[in-house]
Amino acid sequence: MIRPLRIASMAFLMLSIEACVGTSGPSPPAQPELDPAGLTVEVENQNFSDATIYAFNNGQRLRLGRVTGKTTETFKFRWYQNELQMVIDFTGGGLIVSEKQVVYPGLDDNLRLIIAARASHLARLRDG
Repeated sequence: MIRPLRIASMAFLMLSIEACVGTSGPSPPAQPELDPAGLTVEVENQNFSDATIYAFNNGQRLRLGRVTGKTTETFKFRWYQNELQMVIDFTGGGLIVSEKQVVYPGLDDNLRLIIAARASHLARLRDG
């Protein structure tokens, strides 16, 4: 007699727990977290050669990735410095270093690096 009562109690307890858990509804979607040290740079390679792109400042060099010739890539990365230079290392030889640019990590998301045949230019995109 005790056994059926114990089984019934356990079943009731399990149903109660399921009811509590099941009525909470779907959780709200997660809000995107802002990265206080994030930068985004769009790299347009107008050269025919593929290039490996690095962010550089005060001896700190961060490999961002490769950009195939005549294509555009966007790189998002963490950067803790207030100045940024880009180093472009071409496949098969050749190296270009851009001018220094003052950046605001966490706020800048409109930087663009244009790689031409023999030079590069790092600038902010214009709004509009």
